[in-house]
Amino acid sequence: MAPLTAPIRTERLLLRTFRPDDIDALLDYQRIPEVARYLLVEPWTREYAEQQVVKRLRSTGLGGPDDVLALAVELDGRVIGDIAVWPTDAEARQGELGWVFHPEVGGRGYATEAVAAAMEHAFDAGWHRAVAQMDPRNTASAKLARRLGMTLEGAHRSSWWSKGEWTDNWVFALLADDWRARRTDPTRAPQPEGRRASPGALAPDREALEGWLELYRQTLPRKIAGLAADQLCRAAVEPSNLSLAVLVRHLTTVEQAWFANTVAGLAEPLHHRETGPSGDFDPVDPGTVWDDLARYQRELVRSREFAAAVTDLDAPLPGVRHGRQVNLRWVYLHMIEEYARHLGHADLLRERVDGVTGY
Repeated sequence: MAPLTAPIRTERLLLRTFRPDDIDALLDYQRIPEVARYLLVEPWTREYAEQQVVKRLRSTGLGGPDDVLALAVELDGRVIGDIAVWPTDAEARQGELGWVFHPEVGGRGYATEAVAAAMEHAFDAGWHRAVAQMDPRNTASAKLARRLGMTLEGAHRSSWWSKGEWTDNWVFALLADDWRARRTDPTRAPQPEGRRASPGALAPDREALEGWLELYRQTLPRKIAGLAADQLCRAAVEPSNLSLAVLVRHLTTVEQAWFANTVAGLAEPLHHRETGPSGDFDPVDPGTVWDDLARYQRELVRSREFAAAVTDLDAPLPGVRHGRQVNLRWVYLHMIEEYARHLGHADLLRERVDGVTGY
């Protein structure tokens, strides 16, 4: 691998190697009990800080004396955190990162900016895979890992003995190919404008059925908003190969099957079924994601038009599904159930991808 050294400059920060006069700056936040709570060490004392700075003075680059790059993170001349980068398998081009930041600077994106810069340089140096490990109760670090695009690959129960107790260990990882793909294609799924329409509490049958279905149709784009193509395609709830992109494809197929073919009686070949009757559940290539999202939106427009042409909820529809006739009321109820089920899947997938939750 190529050598990895400092300094590293970002838009707001300087990542540099340590100096002998960094003791007080490190001690300022490393001695705070809340900072050390989920780390493997106790809050620092001055003696321990002096030892750590001596050690970090040698950790000036991968391939150096300690084969570790220890970085102080500066904001306007003040050290606000530190990052360590080290190889775990040089031959396989794999390594690990760890970070600690002063709680006073939380919530302003400094940690994400700094760790992303360190990650970028690790991959530029030839790393194939980067790992970060943490106590799952350290929610701030877990959110940071997810913001960087890291995947939670392992959740090891009671695997660390730390400070008198067995603690769990989460293992996040990111591949260089995924990191580069996101920089090559910076596109993100769009955030829908406005608020979702809420069905009326006293609405008559058709208005209520359409209202609930529309609420769910408007929820799916909000569950994927802001994600990159590789994140949408990630099968994040093992061992299932389900991803958010797969859900988009499947619900596109479902919309077409029930509204184009059953409600309107068109008998079209179904989207995404070229490889077989469950082809809409095949893994999705990130290169097709944006076309798939556009197709889903087009299918919604058609579904609404086909449904609007039917005036009677209870009349048999021209299309036959699985050898039987159904009416529009049945289709609406089935689609509400279909969306409700898969939006539950979307909740779990989204949380695993980047930690975002919410209705």
